[in-house]
Amino acid sequence: MNRTTIVIIIALLGAVLSWCGPGFANTTRDIGEQTKLDMKQTARWVIFYTNIERVDRGLEPLVYNPQLEKAAFWQAEYCSRKGYLTHSANETGMKNPGDRIRKFGGEWWTYGENITIQFALNMSRKSYSRYSDEKGEYVDFGNHTVFWLNERQMGNTMVTSWMNSSGHRANIMNSAFRSIGAGVHPGTYSGHSSYYGCQVFADNTKWDFTKLLVQTTTAIGKTTHTITFNGPLPVHVIEMIENNDIRVLKTASAGTACLFEKPSTGKWFYACLYDKEIDTLYPVKAL
Repeated sequence: MNRTTIVIIIALLGAVLSWCGPGFANTTRDIGEQTKLDMKQTARWVIFYTNIERVDRGLEPLVYNPQLEKAAFWQAEYCSRKGYLTHSANETGMKNPGDRIRKFGGEWWTYGENITIQFALNMSRKSYSRYSDEKGEYVDFGNHTVFWLNERQMGNTMVTSWMNSSGHRANIMNSAFRSIGAGVHPGTYSGHSSYYGCQVFADNTKWDFTKLLVQTTTAIGKTTHTITFNGPLPVHVIEMIENNDIRVLKTASAGTACLFEKPSTGKWFYACLYDKEIDTLYPVKAL
């Protein structure tokens, strides 16, 4: 394997500091204890929202790959340990993404890697001010509503940051890539609790998503989708709702047709496959 395609670019959504006087505010004293995120679950959401972006643009979803996941988690932890973003690593056998994929037993003809830092609070692109008083230092967010991100929100925020960067978006939209692994690790950035995210892409695959078929009929103003998958995964139909959250509307066991009557309200509906073994939901077709 000697043909290598590498597109590795760093994304960072930082906060904009504002040194104005205190206002009617949310502060770091108001928001309560930080939520402890499940890193595996957060990584699964990174894969889900990455695949939403691909499916919305007519591409097949990327398949979860455990070797790529290990490489992604390793680099996210490495960046967190160093306190900065880097695609290289000063450790034997782990110098670049290709080395790390091989280290964990993976193979590739072509690969890519995206990395990012995201604040644990939803403070990206929000102005804030630092103050101190007799109780110590604190941050005042003015009139912004600030809260700790959960696993789904963190995964979505990371993918959004990559989609807002042309180089990272090119990796996500690369039709040569077939598989993905994601990793997330806690750390700090600019004095704030943050998470380092990494996604690694390669060209190997597992599921044949072309076997998911959708037949559509329209009668008396009603649109009905008949969804079948010639494979071992069950079908789920989901709706994307407020704040990019999802709602499962319909399910069908493996090998069974899923009949979905599309509501007159709502906009973003997807036919998905669910891999229970790894708790991963693959959006395959927009409905």
